[in-house]
Amino acid sequence: MADLRISGATTDPRSESDIRLNHGNPSLVIAAANDLSSGATVQPQFFSTDGGATWTSTALVAQAGDAFQSDPEVDWTSDGTAWALTLGVTAALNSRLYSFTSVDNGATWTFEAVVSGAQTGADREIIWVDHSATSPFKDQVYTVWHNGTPVFVSRRTAGAGGTWSAPLQVSGAETTTLGIGADVRTNANGDVFVFWPDADGSQNIVFVKSTCGALKVLPPPSPPPAGWRSPRAARAACASTSRPAPTAPPPRTWSTPSGAT
Repeated sequence: MADLRISGATTDPRSESDIRLNHGNPSLVIAAANDLSSGATVQPQFFSTDGGATWTSTALVAQAGDAFQSDPEVDWTSDGTAWALTLGVTAALNSRLYSFTSVDNGATWTFEAVVSGAQTGADREIIWVDHSATSPFKDQVYTVWHNGTPVFVSRRTAGAGGTWSAPLQVSGAETTTLGIGADVRTNANGDVFVFWPDADGSQNIVFVKSTCGALKVLPPPSPPPAGWRSPRAARAACASTSRPAPTAPPPRTWSTPSGAT
């Protein structure tokens, strides 16, 4: 198949594009990209209703105080809601992480929330939706980003009345320079895995695992296997979920960061 230009006739340069199809209806596809042209203020969005054969351009909504938007991320939940994340960046280069939703297959977008709380240095976020039919957390929306050195996670509970959790720092002393480049994924059971490189410091790849909907941290094996590090203590036990109550030890949700050498 030949390359297909989805951004229309504009000559504005683009970067950092993202694309997702609707798992329940693969004919519906959304995408997004940065607009690098001088004076651009909003994040370009693109949508297709015929499996990517043709595309229409649209955009997110500007938020007060921001000079431009950056770092696009998109996904879908099973109710047909399209999701977009972006950074709202001020003229002073302070940045906040925003979420937007669309209920018309990506044609129009509505501001939903500031995900990064009071932070002013959020950067390079990634989105992930739990699509597993066997997960107790199906349709939760996850995001990971860094704010300088620390790495943070937030999750939005499923459904129209869902809310984003406060930013949770999942990195520790093992991340020594810049926590950029993180990713988040889930498995069939709803366990959540976050990975990031300490590329400019130890050059390790670090990960944490959650078994409780991305609320807290699980300790790694003790002692950790060769090649892994356990730089800080586990957090408090997780809140109760629909899963059966486990036997000892008590449930915890995020693992202590472990870095592979």
